[in-house]
Amino acid sequence: MLFVPDGLPGETGDVVVTEARARWGRARLEKVVVSSPERVEAPCPYYPTCGGCQLQHLSASGQLAYKTSQVREAMARVGHLQGLEVRPCIGMDHPWAYRNKAQFVVGNPLAVGLYERGSHRVVGIDRCLIQSDLNNRVLQAASEAVARAGWEPYDERTGLGLLRHVISRTTAAQDGALLTLVVTHPPGLEVATEVMAAVPEVKGVWFNVNPRPGNAILGPEFHRLAGADHLVERVAGLRMSVSPGSFFQVNPTMLETMLRLVQEAAAPHPGDFLVDAYCGTGIMALHLARHSGRVLGIEEFAPAVEDARANARLNEIANAAFEAGRVEDILAELDWAPDVLVMDPPRKGCHPAVLEAIARRRVRRLVYVSCNPSTQARDLGWLVEHGYGVRSLQPLDMFPQTVHVECVAVLEAV
Repeated sequence: MLFVPDGLPGETGDVVVTEARARWGRARLEKVVVSSPERVEAPCPYYPTCGGCQLQHLSASGQLAYKTSQVREAMARVGHLQGLEVRPCIGMDHPWAYRNKAQFVVGNPLAVGLYERGSHRVVGIDRCLIQSDLNNRVLQAASEAVARAGWEPYDERTGLGLLRHVISRTTAAQDGALLTLVVTHPPGLEVATEVMAAVPEVKGVWFNVNPRPGNAILGPEFHRLAGADHLVERVAGLRMSVSPGSFFQVNPTMLETMLRLVQEAAAPHPGDFLVDAYCGTGIMALHLARHSGRVLGIEEFAPAVEDARANARLNEIANAAFEAGRVEDILAELDWAPDVLVMDPPRKGCHPAVLEAIARRRVRRLVYVSCNPSTQARDLGWLVEHGYGVRSLQPLDMFPQTVHVECVAVLEAV
């Protein structure tokens, strides 16, 4: 099997093999000889080199079909779940300018952008087409401000320099932004002051200290330089307080679709006890609390739990509680089993102890949300072996123009 990035199903072309293994290899597409009808001209000038997007050369309908097949193939190949129906992937009406979070790397010499495909060379970017307009303005202002301030970009080869990453987070309404500068040691105020003056929507500027070598983006410490300590996002009738380090879905338009699907899948009754595992800042738990008897959110990242508790107060929701800790530990300690369990784990999927706790408790209904079909398929395969049946699989295009796909899976105890 030969993997050819930028090639599309049904195409023929001239390729150069770049890697050869016993059963598979990789090749570089030099020229398309017979083009797919789904091939389109990528609108982004950085697309040929930038590693941020992978599917701009594939039509919107082609991307949805590809992502549906991605989920189907993972279920069969990784989960050994044959014959499952995968519903067609739900897409966006306008699959551009959707991201409310930009996470750009800083290159040396100074360039703010994304890594070139397959390398650690940085492609400097003035405007990213999948980012919100406000994110692009914040990033441009930050790039100009750090250049004027003479901040040295971090050099991963020597470990010297100050600035490593520039992160901007915005609201869906484009009325607020937080800027986070990832640095090797605390910086001065000059960049924060300049950016807030240039882009009035920037409500606060933070820095995160990461002096360690390696490719981890963030260090453990966040500190506020100026302005606000959080944004207030409005989604599905909820107001959500989001701080710089907290997880929040990057596509607010598709987040509303996902919340509707999760609610329909969970189908909670007014007297049900529902657990939201890996709850982040509590958006799913609070949305479901309006339809359940009692909700418990579990999250290992303690600052996100504080956000979730603040969000419950902000929305005057009294039947949702949140605990900080590992999901496997808190599930094992519960006095009684939840009627419904909703979980949205990180890309690596569930810890085996989480799956064992679910099977041991015989939770009636599971809603498993994932951005990684392979680890989701692995976990679903385990659950099916231990007494669960997969009732539905619904992919969503949370990340248009990229190869990533979200999927909502519904399981029931059999």
